Amino acid sequence: MGAILSYSIYSSIILSLLYLTYKWILAGENQHSCNRAILWAIYIVAFVALPVVNGVSELLPSSVESGIEIGSPTITFIDSGRNSVGGQPVWLTALVWLYIIGCVGVLLHSLWIGIRLYRIISCGEEVARFDGYVVIVTDCEDIAPFSWCRYVVMNRQDWAESGQMILIHETRHLRLNHWFDLLFAQMVAMFQWYNPAAWLMREELKTVHEYQADEAVIDSDISTRDYQMLLIKKAVGARFPSLANSLNHSKLKKRITMMYKSKTSASRRLRGLALVPALGMALAVTNIDAVASVISETAIASATFATDKGSEKLLTQQVPLSTAGEKPAEQATSEQLPQFPGGEMALMKFILDNIKYPESAKDAGIEGSVIVQFVIEADGSIGEAKVLRAVNEALDAEAIRVVKSLPNFEPAMTNGKPVATNYVLPIVFKLKHDNNAVKKSVKVVNLNKIDASDGESSEYDDVNIYINGKNSTIEQLKALDPSQIKSINIDKTEGKKSITVELKD
Repeated sequence: MGAILSYSIYSSIILSLLYLTYKWILAGENQHSCNRAILWAIYIVAFVALPVVNGVSELLPSSVESGIEIGSPTITFIDSGRNSVGGQPVWLTALVWLYIIGCVGVLLHSLWIGIRLYRIISCGEEVARFDGYVVIVTDCEDIAPFSWCRYVVMNRQDWAESGQMILIHETRHLRLNHWFDLLFAQMVAMFQWYNPAAWLMREELKTVHEYQADEAVIDSDISTRDYQMLLIKKAVGARFPSLANSLNHSKLKKRITMMYKSKTSASRRLRGLALVPALGMALAVTNIDAVASVISETAIASATFATDKGSEKLLTQQVPLSTAGEKPAEQATSEQLPQFPGGEMALMKFILDNIKYPESAKDAGIEGSVIVQFVIEADGSIGEAKVLRAVNEALDAEAIRVVKSLPNFEPAMTNGKPVATNYVLPIVFKLKHDNNAVKKSVKVVNLNKIDASDGESSEYDDVNIYINGKNSTIEQLKALDPSQIKSINIDKTEGKKSITVELKD
């Protein structure tokens, strides 16, 4: 579910910025069919942008520098029959559940509206059929005329007094399949219920629908004044805010003003091109580090969210890379996390020395994040390993190969007994240009602590250490306050190694 939420956040950012641009530049134009098409285009772009961007990135020309990034691992305790403590980060778990509850709430509300529509239509009296449409008359006097699918519904008084005007208006909705627009918009609102733009887009579609239906009446032999009086008269009737086109939808002032507005010229339609830079801005926003981090974290969380396997209960814990043998204070529970021999710095070094960027993937310019889950057995050995999120067959195979080659861990402990654990490790393969020099690097992100005790300093004799761009010693590296570290990069080029530390501002 976390992956769906991350996709929802990504698409909502694009939808919001494109909607704001549309509202600012195009909403007031008398070009209703064009505006309807643009609104549909906004929906489509918002939801295909992520797959397209990912696809294009795989098609880009091959680069000469390759790198492997290791994200913060996720450890899942397998606690057979025992109560679990801890879990995903509280805010993330709460966010996912809140999203699920919101989606279910909107779905139930939509079903309730659908049931109301069905009951009104089924309980009404069929009085006419033409062109495949059915006219239903109801005894509910407080319901304003509306249309849905192939039905036009109105009360008996409206049928007797203004039936012709109402039919012209409502059949215009049906001929243009406006009900399908509203159904799709409602699904988007359910998927992005937290996004105001999703709801405003639905209302914008309704407004365009009413403009088109009003235009059909004005173009007929019906008196514009009589039609406007009908709209004012029916403004107080009940309406369906979600799924049906109702005669009294939208603000009357806007509709009446639009009736007297001249058609937009072809040259003004070019203003729609403003959506192109707006899309570029939206994509740029999704790539801002803070935004991308939230989206990525919710996606990775889906790998272990709400997992149950047989009768086993799973305890999931997000684990920052930490000091060898030292347990972070926030994780001080009765459970002992599994430890790689020598700590996570040693784990980094092992992967650095053993992983290779597959030549086939490098030549094809393929990169991406491979999320691997593997079992650390009760005896510390590496058990079953599988790819939770695949990128490419070669990259996936290389990630699995390195994971399976890992030496035994110190097993996790629960109540003093060794237990098996699931370990989730994101590995990001990246390609970069750097003066045609081939490099292999490992970048460790979200590093909260440095291994200040693992190994002797002689192990770093052939390593160049840079802190904020300044040449430093291993002692200065170990003396750093871990909370001030933003990232650490370990690079190996032609046998030489360097550690580059970037501190927080």
